[in-house]
Amino acid sequence: MAITTLDLVIRAMRDRGILGATEVPTALDADYVKGVYIADLEELRDNNIAYWPEDQVPDAIVRALSHRLGLLIGDAFGFPRASEMEIEASLRPLRKHLSKRASGEPVQGCYF
Repeated sequence: MAITTLDLVIRAMRDRGILGATEVPTALDADYVKGVYIADLEELRDNNIAYWPEDQVPDAIVRALSHRLGLLIGDAFGFPRASEMEIEASLRPLRKHLSKRASGEPVQGCYF
């Protein structure tokens, strides 16, 4: 199951404290945050981190992506600008999600 871009935008704004639990963003604010998300998604794709379509965010990374998006938009809504170290650290859960863990199953070798 995946969530939509608008759901991610709302979650990021709520997690960052921009919106209350029952508030919804204005159209202008939602468009701004969506634009930041799309720009960041392109950068993540260039670095081979993002594999999902723009409008289908996988449930497994919603929390990490919401946190990252909150860091990227915070200064536009009056929060202190996130440091480069915080933004870089927000990539760790995404990279961890992409790393493939060993199954422990034996693999039969094939030699020519």
